[in-house]
Amino acid sequence: MEKITIILILLSFFIFIIFVIKKLLKKDNKNIDRDEIKNKWKEIENLANFDKEMYYKMAIIEADKLLDNVFKKMGTPGSTMGERLRFLSYKYPKLKTVWDAHIIRNHISHESNYVLYNSSARKAINIYKNALKELNIF
Repeated sequence: MEKITIILILLSFFIFIIFVIKKLLKKDNKNIDRDEIKNKWKEIENLANFDKEMYYKMAIIEADKLLDNVFKKMGTPGSTMGERLRFLSYKYPKLKTVWDAHIIRNHISHESNYVLYNSSARKAINIYKNALKELNIF
C-alpha cells in the first residue's frame, strides 16, 4: 500500500511539473512592442554598417541584449540569457543556433583582446535576426 501511495504522489508531482512547464511555454508575445524592437534592430544594423570591428562588437552586444529582453518579456524563466535560451530552445529548436552568437558576445565582453572578423560578426548578427524572426517578432 505504501508503494502505491508513493507512486501516486510522484505521478501527481510529475503531472504538476508538466502542467507548469506547458503554462510557461504558452506565454505569447502580446506584451512585446514590435515597433520598438524593430527600431532598435535598425540601430543595430546601422552600427554593423560602419564595417569596423568596434562597431560590429557593439552591434553584437546590443543584439544579444535585445534578444534577451524579448525573452524576459515573454516571461521566460532563468536568471541569465543562457538559462533563458536553454529553456526556450525546447519550444523553438532553431534558437539553438543563438548559442554561437552568444558565445561571440561573451568573448567580446570578457576578452579585451578578442579579434572579431567581419564574416563572424555578420554571421552572429544574422543569427540574432533569425531568432527574432523565429519568435515572430519580425
